[in-house]
Amino acid sequence: MPDRRVPSRGVLATPVGRWSQALVSRALDVREVAHTPPRAISTTFWVVVLLALCIGLRTLTLGTYPLSDNTEARYAEIARIMMSGGDWINLHLPGDVVFWGKPPLSTWFSATGQLALGANEWGARLPMLVLAMMVTLIVWRWLRDSSAREAILGVAVLWGSAVFFVSAGAVMTDMALTVAVTLSIGGFWWAISGTNLTRVRVGALAFFVGLALGLLAKGPVALVLSLVPVAVHGLSCRGAFRDVIVLPWFKGGLLVLSIAGPWYVMAELRSPGFLEYFLVGEHWSRFTQPGWTGDLYGTAHEQARGIVWAYLAVGFLPWSLLLPWLLIGRRRAARQIAGGTRSERSPDTALLVAWALTPALLFSASRNILWTYVLPAAPALAILAGRWLARDTRQGVVHGLVATGLVLLTGGAAALLLSQGSVGAIRSASGVLLPLLSGGHKASEVSFLNALPYSASFYTAGKAHDVVKDEELDLWLRRDPKLGPLHEHEFLVTTEKSWRSLSGSRRSQLHVLFDADGYVLLVRAGPAG
Repeated sequence: MPDRRVPSRGVLATPVGRWSQALVSRALDVREVAHTPPRAISTTFWVVVLLALCIGLRTLTLGTYPLSDNTEARYAEIARIMMSGGDWINLHLPGDVVFWGKPPLSTWFSATGQLALGANEWGARLPMLVLAMMVTLIVWRWLRDSSAREAILGVAVLWGSAVFFVSAGAVMTDMALTVAVTLSIGGFWWAISGTNLTRVRVGALAFFVGLALGLLAKGPVALVLSLVPVAVHGLSCRGAFRDVIVLPWFKGGLLVLSIAGPWYVMAELRSPGFLEYFLVGEHWSRFTQPGWTGDLYGTAHEQARGIVWAYLAVGFLPWSLLLPWLLIGRRRAARQIAGGTRSERSPDTALLVAWALTPALLFSASRNILWTYVLPAAPALAILAGRWLARDTRQGVVHGLVATGLVLLTGGAAALLLSQGSVGAIRSASGVLLPLLSGGHKASEVSFLNALPYSASFYTAGKAHDVVKDEELDLWLRRDPKLGPLHEHEFLVTTEKSWRSLSGSRRSQLHVLFDADGYVLLVRAGPAG
C-alpha cells in the first residue's frame, strides 16, 4: 500500500503551518476528514491561504488608488453629498441636481461609510466590501450544508472571479443588488428545504426581505432576477410547485411594500416625475432603445445585442478558461457539468442554473448595459462550480487548478495596481488636483474645460464647480472680462483626450504643468493679451 503521509517539509513543517493545516481539518466534519487523504487536506490548506490572500489584497488596496470617472466617482460623490447635506431620501449630483437614475440602498451604505471614515476612498469603498462579505457568507452557508470542502471551493471560485473581485471594492449599485438577490434566493431555498420550523420561517423572512432590498438597490429588475429562478424551480419537477405556493405570499408582499414602499412614495413627493422616469425610462427605454436619448445624466452607449454573454464569460475569468480543462479524459465530469444523472442531481440544480442564467437572458436584447450587470450571477455560478469541483475524485488536480485561478486573479490584480498609471486603468482628476491643492492653491482658482468631472467635485468636497465651454476657451486665454469671474482663474483642467484634440494655435497658448490619471493641468503660456 503506498505511503499517503504528507512530507513534513517547508511551511507545513512549521508550527504555524501545522496549526493552519489543523484548522483546515477542523473546518471539515468528521466524515470528511475520514474520507480525505492527508495530501488533499494539505492542498486544501493552500487553497485557503490563497483565498485569504485574495480577500486581503482586495481589502488592503481599497484606499491605494483614486475614485475613477465616471461610475465610481459619480456614486461616491452622490454619497458624499447625501452625507454632508443630510438628505437621505433624494439622491443629488453636483450642482444640486436631483438624481433619478437609481434607488438609494448602495448610496446609503457608501454615505454611512464616509460618515464614519471620512470622504475618502476607504469611506466610499469599504461598505461595498462589507456587502461582498455578506454574499460570501450566504454562499458559504449554502454549500456548507453539504460539506466544508464544497464551501471552501465555492467561495474560492466566487472571489477568484474577475467581476466579483472588482465589484467587491467598487462604488457601484451592483453589489447591493447582488446581496439582495442572493439573500432572496438563499432564503427561498432555506425555507423550502428546512428541516425545522425555525429555519423555514427565517428562510421565508429572508426571501421577502431580499425582494424589498432589491427594490431599494436597483428597482423592479431585482424582482425579475429573484423570482424567475424561483418560478423555474417550481416548474422543474413534481412537487416543486408546491414549494413555491406554500410561501406566505400575501404577508410577505405586505412586508416588501412596508420596507421598500415608503422610500418610493417620499421620493416622488419630494421630486415629482421620479417614478415615471425611473420605472419607464430606466427600466424600459434604456434597454429597448439603442442610443437612448432620454438619459438625463450621461450617455447611453449602444452595444451589440447579446454582448452580455461575452460579459458573463469575461466576468467569470479565469474560471471560464480553466474549468473546462477538467473535462479532458473525464466522461463523468462531462455529465456532472451538465447537471449529472437524475440520481446525482441536487434538488436545487434547476434553481441555481436559472439564477446563473437569468441576468444574461434578461439583458440579451439590451444594448445599453455594463459588464457588471452579470454580477448577480456570480454567487450561483460559484455554488455550482464549488459543488462540481468537490465531486471530482481527482482532489489534487482540482485544488491545483483552483489555486492556479486564485494566483492568476490575485497576481493580475496586483500587477494592474502597480502599473495603473502607465496603462491608463484609472481616470481621476485627483491626480492633478490634489498636488495643486496641497501647494496652497484653492479649488476656486481652477476651471474645467467643457465638463466638471465627478472626481473633481468629490476630491474638492464640492468646491470645484467652474466650467469653461469650448467656445469660451479663447476668451479665457485672453483673460477677457466678458467671461465673468472665470477670466481670472489661473488653472485649467481637461482630459488627455480633449487636450490632444485642441488645435495647434490653442495648444501653443497653454502650458502643461503636469498630467496624471487621464487629466492634464494647464496654465496660460504667455502674458495676457
